[in-house]
Amino acid sequence: MGFFDFFQSKRTPKFASAFTLEWRAYLNDKVQFYRSLYDDEKRQFEDRVLQFLNTTEITGIQTDVQDEDRLLIGASAIIPIFAFPKWEYFKLKEVLLYPAHFDFEHNIGQRVEDVAILGMVG
Repeated sequence: MGFFDFFQSKRTPKFASAFTLEWRAYLNDKVQFYRSLYDDEKRQFEDRVLQFLNTTEITGIQTDVQDEDRLLIGASAIIPIFAFPKWEYFKLKEVLLYPAHFDFEHNIGQRVEDVAILGMVG
C-alpha cells in the first residue's frame, strides 16, 4: 500500500455507480441540454452528474427526495460548468430541497410582500 492509498476514501457511492437506462430516458425527456449533446458528451455529462450526486448530500425539507429530484438537481449543477471538464463543486456539501418557494425566514409556501424565493446559495 502506497502513502497516498492510505488517504483515499474507500466509501461506496451515496447515489449510484452507473447510470441506468431509465435515468437516461428521464434526462432525455426532461432536460433539453442533455438531449442536445452527442452520445460521447452524454456519457461525460452522466459521469459528472454521478460524481456530483455521490459527493453532495441532497436533503429534503418537509419533502421526500426522489431519484428524479436528484437527477434534475445533478443536471442543474453540471449544465453551467459542463464546458469546464476539470471544474467541480469542491466546497458544496449539501443541497436543501424545499417543496415550494420560501421567504427570508425559510417559511415554506409563504408570500411576504411578493417575496417568493425559489433557491439560494450560501
